[in-house]
Amino acid sequence: MESNFSKTIERLLHEILCEALKYNLKYEDFIGIIISAYGYRPKKAVYMKLTSKIETLLGVLHEYSTKYFQFEFYSVDILRNLISGRKAIDKAYLIDNLGLPEIYALAKNFGYSNISLKIMINRVGNTQTFKNIFGVNYMSELSRILGAQLITEQDRLIHEIFGQWFEYYELLKAMGKLLKEGLLEIIKSTPAIIIADHGYDIEHINGYYKLCHGLNCQRAVLSMICPFIFISH
Repeated sequence: MESNFSKTIERLLHEILCEALKYNLKYEDFIGIIISAYGYRPKKAVYMKLTSKIETLLGVLHEYSTKYFQFEFYSVDILRNLISGRKAIDKAYLIDNLGLPEIYALAKNFGYSNISLKIMINRVGNTQTFKNIFGVNYMSELSRILGAQLITEQDRLIHEIFGQWFEYYELLKAMGKLLKEGLLEIIKSTPAIIIADHGYDIEHINGYYKLCHGLNCQRAVLSMICPFIFISH
């Protein structure tokens, strides 16, 4: 079940990224379309196909989260494959919290033809669930096993900055400056492996927006995406 569902999500992500890159969307515009797909703002006719694909992704993730509370992970096999692939690559990053907008930013920055994206489902969408999957107590422990640089700044920003309410354009500007630029400043050279424990969602009330993940969300959906990204060059 888990493997088949992961492949479905990978296919949907592939379609979303290809459609967004077809328009050469700015990072901030891509976030805006995600917000429209949540139903928080009107949809733009020119991006209706992309919005519909993101709506489908949200719907599939939400349905899965309500139907399947537990499933088996083959974490030993996953870890073995990660370590095997890691040996041939200089750069590896273990990131606490990597959202769909940042995955898009990486694909646009390095070229989608150079990106290989696999995903695992983090059912709760938090770090503890990810650590449980791999049988470690700390992210730093897993980073040592993988020989990867641990990046926690993304998650700190989600909690300390983006856990507050923003007006729409303020949110887009702040995410572009802090999340996208901060990530691309760290990940400059390739080839590289990027592993993240979960993503984040966007919530809305009375014209204001904030980011959340896992149990901090009223409805965690994109939070469940746990990406494994290989950038070839």
